Amino acid sequence: METLLLILGLFALVSLAMWLTRLRSGSRAPEGDRWADPALQGFFDHARSGGPRLENPRTAAQRRAEALWEKRALTQLRGDRAALERLVAYEARRGGRASRAELLQRVYEEHRRDQR
Repeated sequence: METLLLILGLFALVSLAMWLTRLRSGSRAPEGDRWADPALQGFFDHARSGGPRLENPRTAAQRRAEALWEKRALTQLRGDRAALERLVAYEARRGGRASRAELLQRVYEEHRRDQR
């Protein structure tokens, strides 16, 4: 019960502080109210936009596939990570829009084909 009261008290205190820091204009601006503190404004602009979003959120399966192909390609390249990254960059320029796992797979297959 004390924890709940503490949380509610902190919420009320923060709400009051935020309310007191608002800039009030005679009429409401079309873009909405602005905050006196730029950090608070940034926080609320960010919250209104839906929070952080990844451009391309990766699932666990995508991460596993990427790790698998990276391990295979590194094995083929005898652990040369710099060469791997150069080849991935080359494949990305050559192949258009592909996931990193697909690029790693292409690097692996191309290197394997070259070794025959």
